[in-house]
Parts: sequence; C-alpha cells; structure tokens
Amino acid sequence: MKLHQLLSICATLTLCTIIHGETVIDNNLTQRMQEVGPNGTVSALVYVEDQVDVKSLSDSITQANMRFADRHQLVVESLQATAQSTQGSILASLKRQQGVTKITPFWISNVIRVDARPDVIHELANRSDVLRIYLNYPIELVTPVRMGSAEESDNRGGVEPGITAIRATEVWDMGYTGQGVLVATLDTGVDGGHVALANNWAGLRPEYAGHPEWAFLDPYTYNNNFPFDSGSHGTHTMGTVCGSAQGIGVAPDAHWITSAGIDRSSISETVADAIETFQWFLDPDGNPSTAWDVPRVCSNSWGLTSGHGYPNCDETFWTYLDALEAAGCVVLFSAGNEGFSGLRRPGDRATDDYRTCAVAAIDPYNSSYPIADFSSRGPTNCTPSGASAIKPDISAPGVNTYSSVPGGGYSQYSGTSMASPHINGAVALMVQANPDLAVETIKEILYSTAVDLGSAGEDNDYGHGIIDCVEAVNMAIKLADPCNAAIGFCPQDIDDNFIVNVIDLLAVIDTYGVCGDGSFKPAGDVDGDCCVTVADILSVVDAWGNDCTPIGACCLPEGGCSDTETEADCLSAGGEYNGDDSTCGFSNCPDNGACCFDDGSCTYGMPDQCIELGGAFQGNGTACDTTDCPIAGAGDECTGPLIANTGANSFETNTATPSSPEPDEAQCSGTYLDWDGSPDIWFIYVAQASGSTHFTTCDSSSYDTSMVLYEGSCDNQVACNGDAYNDTGCQSYHSEIDYTVEAGSTYYIRIGGWMADSGSGTLT
Repeated sequence: MKLHQLLSICATLTLCTIIHGETVIDNNLTQRMQEVGPNGTVSALVYVEDQVDVKSLSDSITQANMRFADRHQLVVESLQATAQSTQGSILASLKRQQGVTKITPFWISNVIRVDARPDVIHELANRSDVLRIYLNYPIELVTPVRMGSAEESDNRGGVEPGITAIRATEVWDMGYTGQGVLVATLDTGVDGGHVALANNWAGLRPEYAGHPEWAFLDPYTYNNNFPFDSGSHGTHTMGTVCGSAQGIGVAPDAHWITSAGIDRSSISETVADAIETFQWFLDPDGNPSTAWDVPRVCSNSWGLTSGHGYPNCDETFWTYLDALEAAGCVVLFSAGNEGFSGLRRPGDRATDDYRTCAVAAIDPYNSSYPIADFSSRGPTNCTPSGASAIKPDISAPGVNTYSSVPGGGYSQYSGTSMASPHINGAVALMVQANPDLAVETIKEILYSTAVDLGSAGEDNDYGHGIIDCVEAVNMAIKLADPCNAAIGFCPQDIDDNFIVNVIDLLAVIDTYGVCGDGSFKPAGDVDGDCCVTVADILSVVDAWGNDCTPIGACCLPEGGCSDTETEADCLSAGGEYNGDDSTCGFSNCPDNGACCFDDGSCTYGMPDQCIELGGAFQGNGTACDTTDCPIAGAGDECTGPLIANTGANSFETNTATPSSPEPDEAQCSGTYLDWDGSPDIWFIYVAQASGSTHFTTCDSSSYDTSMVLYEGSCDNQVACNGDAYNDTGCQSYHSEIDYTVEAGSTYYIRIGGWMADSGSGTLT
C-alpha cells in the first residue's frame, strides 16, 4: 500500500464520525439503578459521542485493495486515535468523582466501562460528549446439548465424520492444512497441554518468546502464562478448529490463541469482558504495525437472549465486531441451541448479507445431513428496516462432535457451539490458499459454495447450506491476485531447472516493461513488484549460476528441525521433509523432552521413545530438571501430596485408599459431601498471591466428587463442598470451593467421592 493512499484514507476519518443528539440511557440500566438505590453500584458502558464510522473506513480499505497487514494497522491506529483524542475529559472527571469503583477505557469502540453510583451515571448522561449509556449486560455460554453417544473412546482412530462431511480431508490432499494461519476462540479457555493442541499454541513460536500474554488472555485474573480451561468447552471447540491428533481438527496445522472469557464459574462475565477480548484479538502485542499476532478468524460460542434483559436487535456489540472484521478477522457466532425460539444475539443481526455470521448445526452421522432439533432457527427482524430476514447464515456439523477435553482425553458434545469451530477451521484453509482475502469475500465464498440443504435456496433452518471446503478453497485460489503471491526461494530461476542461467535472463528481457494487472504476473518479475524492470535484470545477473534446488523444513530424527534442507538431504538423513519453502516455525516437528515414569524418574528423549518405554511425555523442549514427575500412588496421603499448579491438575482415586480422619461434614451441610470412607487424593497448594481463589473439579468426563480444603496443616479444615451448581461442561455432580488465600500460605486440597465413589478427574 502506497503511503499517499494510506494518508488519503486517514484524512477521510474526520468525515466518518457519527453525530447524535441527546444522551440515551438504556431502560434496563435505569431499572437497575432504581433497584440498587442511591448508594448502590451499577456497571455501565459509556459510549463517547465521537465514533469512527467503521463501515466507511472498511469500504475505503476494500476499494484500495489493501493487504491484511496494512488494513490492520490503519484500522487499529484510527480507532486508537479517536479514543485518545476524545476520552481524556471524561476520564479526568471520573477520577475526581466519589462513588466510582471501576474505570476501564476501550479504544475498539470509544467506550468506557464505569462501575459507579447512579448519581455518577446521571451526571455522565448530562455531558455533551457522551452518546449513550448502557447496562453492562451479563453474557453466557451456548450450553452443549446432551445427546445419545455411541462411542467416546480415546482411541477411535480415523477422521471424524464432521471433518469428512465438509470435505476438509480432500483439501488437506490439495496441500492446505491451515499452515501459517492464526485462529482464535472466545470460550472457556483451552488446555494448553493437551496432546492434540499443545504444539499448535502460538505462544510456543519464537516470535512470542517471553510474551505468552500475546497468545492467551485471562481477562479476570490475568494469569496469562499458559493457557488453561476453566471448564472443558473451550478445549473441545479448539480441537475441532485445529486439533492435530485423532482426526478431530479441520485445520490441523493452524496455530491458535484464545481468551478464557466465558463460563468462569463464580466469576460474572459481562459485555465489557467480551469487549476486552475483542480489543485484544485486534492487537495482541500492542503494536499496530505488526499483524502476525492477529487472528484471521475467531469463533464465539456464547450469546445473549431476552432472558438477560438484553434489548432486541441492540447495536452494542455490532461496533466491536465490525472493527475486528474491518481489520481482516472473520467473526463467527454459534446460532444458539434454542430451536424454534430463535437465534441468540448478536448472531441474529442481518444488517447486510454478511453481518453477523450465525452458524447452525447439522448431523454428520446421517447422510442427508438433517438440521439438529436444537439448532436455533430464523427468521430475524434485526435488519435496517425491521423487515424479516433469513437466519442462520450457514451450517456445519454439530451433533456428537468428537474432540479434545482437558486432561488429554476426548469426548462427544452436541450444539451449535460445535458447529461454528468447523467454519473457523474452514476459513483457515481458505486463508492459507489466499492470504489477503477480505472478510466479505471469505463469507461470500462460504455462502456461494455451500451445498444447499432443506428447502430449495437459503432458508431459516440451514441458511445457505453446509460448507464445502473443497469448493471454498478452490474459489479462494481462483480469486488470488498472482502479484500478491510470495516471491519464494530463488525467484531468479524462472524456468525451474534449479540453476540461474542465460535462459532466465532471456525470460526477463522478453517481458521487459510488462506489469501485471491483477489477473497475471509477468514471468520476468523476480523482485515481486509485478513489473519487469532493470532491477529484475540485475537480480538475475547477481544470482547467476546459483543452485536453486528447493529447500524446506526437515524434521530431524534426533528431534528438532532444520530450516534449509533439500528434500534429498533431509530424507538421506532419516528426516521427514515438510515441503518446499516450508519453515520450522510452522512445521510442528517433534523434539526431545522430559519423559516421566511411575516411579517418579525422568529421562530425556523423543515422544515416540517415551511412549514405547511406558512413560508420559511432558512436551517438546521440556527438561527433567524443571519437571516434577509424580510417583504412582503419590497423593494418597496428606504426608505425600501432589503439587497443585495453576490450571488443570489431573488425578485418579481408583487406586487410592481412604485417609483418616474423615472430614467434618457439618462445615458444608446440605451439599451432599457424604464421604463414607471414600478413597481420596491430596494436593498441596502454595498461594502465590493473596485474594479469592477458586478450586473446582469440573470435568465432563469425571465422577461425582467431594472436596475438602485445609489451611496450614492436614487437620485444619476450613471449607468443603459436595455438589456445586451444575455448570456447563462439568460432570453431573462436581465440587467447587471459593476461599480467600494469603500469599505464601500452604493449603491442602483433599478430593474424594460421594458415597465413596472413585474415578479420575481434574482439579483446576
């Protein structure tokens, strides 16, 4: 993108602010202020008067045919500039106010979260620079639907029916697996240690060294060092997007980032938390001039209904979603699992043909691909005129979807939450084929190439139909501008005979002065500017005689990767060649790491060697001197507890024995602790910081647990719980304890089962 084009578009921003009249206070916010009274606190979203007209900006970018990196930078800098120039007076006033407990400014839509007394809210409404004030509404997960499951083995083998139904495997055979594409989800988090996902986490790439927070966001505790899943839903959905094991992922070589912003048990999730995640997606590393850290697609398995008090067809979310898409990130929403009761918001939006994309669920186990009974149907009235419009937009498999769950296992879930990740992965395949596709073009391709199901044409069950990855990727390839193609290795070898010689020089001379027009690239263009000039002649002369045998990444037999190997050299060394022009950064080569054994010992070696010896591989690059290998049977007594780390901690009580004395059940009477001589396991936890800490055994594949917490010693019981609220993604009965811990203090967590039940599970 030429600088004068960028400046020209930026100059139009002064004409792209939306001017409104008096400030509007949301009716539900007014009601909430009445409920809390004059001394209570409400959480509100204060929209500043000046707003960037993102649609006009996006249209200008599309007309200028900007590449992804350029459009991302322009959108982010435009939004930031507007917020920085208009929020100052409001923020200064709030900081001087009494009765304000929280202030969080956002630039993605020039909005400020304010938690304050009602009088502060009314004072803000009287300001001329405030556009509207809304309640900071709660949001929730689109809960999976329980359905009959024929099989939930951890060793199913083959490729999942849903992956086959959308023809993803055929696209893999074409050479597109999502390699080089960054994807994202806003969900419950992801188990970063799961074998199907660990190597694909972007935080392990060299660019992220020392900055895991660029690849994982916990918007509540900011424990961003390593991804964890507060339930199991997020690990399942990400597995469908890009899981690299068990045939579960649509784009198995894509890299991922995620935000653990949904369904956080005792934590209340609100619109502001989603805004924070969307803003993070837009610029994870805080540098608008970089785009490698920005996802090209994000799927959302959450939504709002009228039951949340959320206004019908409200525009609150639209500006954030539009900003993300203007910058080049496709936003997807699960339609909802409410059947004929309608779609969740904001997926019910239909302001044009492409916003917002809502995904329905079909059954891939039936060859006719029927729509799932639970899948939310249209129509919607969230249109510019209020007239009825067809929804959802497109369909994907979402019945008994087999995917990863925390702790290294796999399970089947059903719901539109399982459908939208299939679209996420499909977009990754398309973007690999054509990296500079605009968001609207991606959606147009998905819709136009979908296989029609149900009533002829678009309908309120399936939308445009089930996605067809082969047709979508072929269309993406067809639309690619040859001039945007990467230069590649040794471009001076025009005739591809692996040496630069006179034939290549003549090819440049023959096309001298020719420039591409978007439909072709002249053969003599070797420097990538799509015009054949003196620079191309000089480039061939400089490379005269060079050996241009293709090179790529080679996974070495001893572990690790070499970036500059020919295929012949790689194979002769016993390695696995990843293809011409491939790089180690995207090859997921296995490497040596720590291998733990039941006796607590550790060896250093390759993953396959570890498994053959009966060990448990701890991950590429892990070291024995920094790995605590558990001893089989460890944790059976308080005197030899397992170490509880932040995040997911696996355990099993099938081989455990009962400890004594039994817990004091009176401390949690009514929660069905019912220890009854239960076999139990013990964890030790040293608090790193003071404050409320949440302990949970939520794990959909686990058993009916009971849990007890001790402080300082094994006999100082401070809390217990039998059955907690049945959260989404948990087993039927699980345990939760919230307790205020002190930094440096030691705590013991004892896990047993209701009526001496036993099994395996996860302490988080």
